[in-house]
Amino acid sequence: MIARTNSNPMPVLLLACLAALLCWYAASSGVLSQIVTAPQVDYRPSVHATVKHGIWADRVRQCIDNGGTQQIWLRPDDNRWLRLCEVNPGYWGIQVLEKVNEKWEEVTAYVRQRPTSLAKLSQILGNQGAKLVWFK
Repeated sequence: MIARTNSNPMPVLLLACLAALLCWYAASSGVLSQIVTAPQVDYRPSVHATVKHGIWADRVRQCIDNGGTQQIWLRPDDNRWLRLCEVNPGYWGIQVLEKVNEKWEEVTAYVRQRPTSLAKLSQILGNQGAKLVWFK
């Protein structure tokens, strides 16, 4: 004897249509291209970062410029962008950028002095009002 089920295909069809619509929107709006790779920008290095943070500012720049960006955050209150990169296990470099007259300028670049996880650092940035806009 074969068991008979009374399943309604409507919820499945509705979810499939919704998924297709979301995929179409993401592809047509360029969202997918923004998610796949971290945006690389030309920027002017900060004298402040070099003077105050020395070689650590250079390590952060090298990590980010070599594709090591793990997350990008936006601070809406001052319109500054933060790029995070793990320069050593548990030690996160943060590069702060802002756009001035259509050109990117580095505000600072430094390494957090205390080791932490990316999840904890993300929580700290979120609590400060920053918004996550990209992650690897």
